Amino acid sequence: MNKYHFKTSGIVFLLAVYSHIIAQNVTTLDEFTVIADRIRNTATGYTVNLKNSPVTKGKTLPQTIEFLPQLSIENGIYKIAGNPVSEFYIDNIKIIDPTELNNIQGADIDKIEIKYVSGSDSDNPSVGGSISIILRKPPQGGYYGSISGNADWRKETGFGNEGIGGMIRYRYKSIGIYDNISWNHIKTDESSMLNGESEKEFWTQDNHKETLGHSFQNRINISADLKNGQYIGGAYLISLGRLNPVSSVLSSQQTASIDEDNSTTTQQATVKFKSPLDVKKRTYLDISGDYLNRLKNVSEFFINDSQNLNTTEKKDFHLWKLHAEIGYAHSSRVSWKFGGTIQYIRSFYRPSTLSSIQYDMTGNPYNASGVSGNAFASAQGSLGIIKYNAGLNWQNNRINYMDCKSGLEVHNSQWALNPTLQLMMPFGMKGNVIMINYRRNLANIPYSAISSTITWRDNYNYSIGNPHLKAPTTDMLLAGISFLKNKINLTAVYAHSHNQIFWQTFEDMSRKDTYYTCPINLSGRDKWGFNVEYIDSPCKFWRFKLAGRVEISPERMTLDNIRYNSTRFKEFFYFNNDFSFPNQWGSMLYFNIEPTFKDFNRTYHYVYSVTGNIYKRLCKGKLRISVNFTALGNRRKLVTDLGSTILTYRYTSPVQRIGVSAVWSFSGGKKVKVNTIESIQEFEETIDND
Repeated sequence: MNKYHFKTSGIVFLLAVYSHIIAQNVTTLDEFTVIADRIRNTATGYTVNLKNSPVTKGKTLPQTIEFLPQLSIENGIYKIAGNPVSEFYIDNIKIIDPTELNNIQGADIDKIEIKYVSGSDSDNPSVGGSISIILRKPPQGGYYGSISGNADWRKETGFGNEGIGGMIRYRYKSIGIYDNISWNHIKTDESSMLNGESEKEFWTQDNHKETLGHSFQNRINISADLKNGQYIGGAYLISLGRLNPVSSVLSSQQTASIDEDNSTTTQQATVKFKSPLDVKKRTYLDISGDYLNRLKNVSEFFINDSQNLNTTEKKDFHLWKLHAEIGYAHSSRVSWKFGGTIQYIRSFYRPSTLSSIQYDMTGNPYNASGVSGNAFASAQGSLGIIKYNAGLNWQNNRINYMDCKSGLEVHNSQWALNPTLQLMMPFGMKGNVIMINYRRNLANIPYSAISSTITWRDNYNYSIGNPHLKAPTTDMLLAGISFLKNKINLTAVYAHSHNQIFWQTFEDMSRKDTYYTCPINLSGRDKWGFNVEYIDSPCKFWRFKLAGRVEISPERMTLDNIRYNSTRFKEFFYFNNDFSFPNQWGSMLYFNIEPTFKDFNRTYHYVYSVTGNIYKRLCKGKLRISVNFTALGNRRKLVTDLGSTILTYRYTSPVQRIGVSAVWSFSGGKKVKVNTIESIQEFEETIDND
């Protein structure tokens, strides 16, 4: 009996030990599992649950996004499957400046919804998709948030680019408050070189640009729950910026400089009301209204060897928008949306020249106004195992432009029917899906590029608007397949654009060695894109994302009397690494490279970078100290072939930098439900970024 009891006890002991080992392994696998295990695929994209996820550990919101499927941040631009993101939401608040995301910590995220392309019910001005962040619910009668600070060091500037910021969410009974505030000091020192080469001469310009300034931004949102499921809310954004860039050019002919004082004020106000229309709450009414104003005052002082010029410019932009929709859940398999949007813009430009010179440096004063309207109907649901979202959008754009100096008046009117179809179907083992997205889109009026405004990069290079521009129209088809719960993702994109905006380079015949860019509409252009990415966590200390993309763009058109018949290839590769070490240490290391590619008469030479950070969490994880760095890199060199002249522009400042940052997170209270409001406003600006 004792012997049997001893054997039984031994077996129980071994089973207990084995169960403990298995439990430890399960815990380890759960803690270090890839993010894909938390993903729910939908007809429009996917939703990922990040609450208490290890992928957010030690990261800000942008750093978290870089480890999610189909998402990337390339040269500061957020992209979905290689296409620029068109809309950002934080708790249904549409934000106009993605830098607001920098104040949010990864640990504060509840979930993120990704839409590959915008649907017919969206006010999205392009075919690009959206990123919607839902923050975790605040405590009952309490709050949570964070305070952060940072500074960079570069050899050219020393310490600079300091910033402080914070975010807080607070709830008292039926009142919810969200506030995001930041202040940044800006200090940059850039060097570059421009070479001009022709059969007659060769010349070189050494360019130097030093910028000092600061910016302040605060967004506050207040909402209140009413009876019977209704709620009402309002949001207000104030953004202030003051920059003083000084550009100096040293050439064989002369020395020149531009001293600029740039002041920008942006204000946005939003109201929203949402209410169910029946007792069962199967139908709802959603109404949103927005107002946006951007006022920019610029004072410029031009100096060269022969003359001086002092000018002032005032740009005043106003936008009003009203959006209304009705939603109806017909059944568990299909729901409908009907609605529309009306948008009105007014823009003024008033330059003044306080001393005369041989030619105008500012452009002509103008008035511009425009109306955009759309109406939509969409349905979303499932047919068997296939999930779908389908809709139709009718849109009309009208722009009126008047040059106050010459009396030139331009009236453009465009309309289009824009269908949308999105499908998702699982197949094979659990976690494999096929998705297809198609959308036709007429963009909003490119009002920022319809002007006579001259924007100077230095004394010999500027850009100017084109009052005859039309809004681009794009048909895009995106198809993809994901394996093992979005661990391996393959996507292919085809897009056909009509009236695509291209910034063409011209020689200014009235100014020696001076060149400018002006936006034009291309009659039609095709693009194919192929993406592949692999996301994995081979061990509990290491998580990575390896991805590559190639874009193929045939050129079959004539520009400036030059015929282009080439097929262009543009590639991009990146390797993101996340390391988690014992004792609350961690780090991230990013590698990316963009090989040389061509676009008509422009050649963009290869760039690469190696960046990362090392962090330590203290005070039970509430405090995070980070060291951020760019160790290696190669900056862009741009060559423009104008036939008789070849321009070569390249940055000569090194990319190396090191920075420090600190984040303190806080929270308190009990759990409640929070409703916030949605802003439908956006400010679009079409500029030459090259």
